Amino acid sequence: MSTDVRKLFDRIGALIEAPEDATPPPLAEIERTLTDGYAQAHVLEGERRRLDRKIATLAASDGDAKAKAAELSKLSTRARRSGEELSRLRELLAALRRHHAALRAA
Repeated sequence: MSTDVRKLFDRIGALIEAPEDATPPPLAEIERTLTDGYAQAHVLEGERRRLDRKIATLAASDGDAKAKAAELSKLSTRARRSGEELSRLRELLAALRRHHAALRAA
């Protein structure tokens, strides 16, 4: 996981898990974090699609089977990790949206 994604996950977590007796974060901060999160989700989606295309192209190509297998393994691992990060980010963004709606309603 990249440092930027880890920082974003931490930011979202801190906004969601703020103690109830503490002053709630400004709505603008939550909205900015949601925007940053959606932008990062698009980046991760693009990365995953790019990796999937690269995997398909490599799998269909001719060449050294052992080298292809090694490269396919690396690409597959990267695609899986990107997909896992995207899934986790979507979960966190959904939780932050619910938190934002609750604060707005209060």
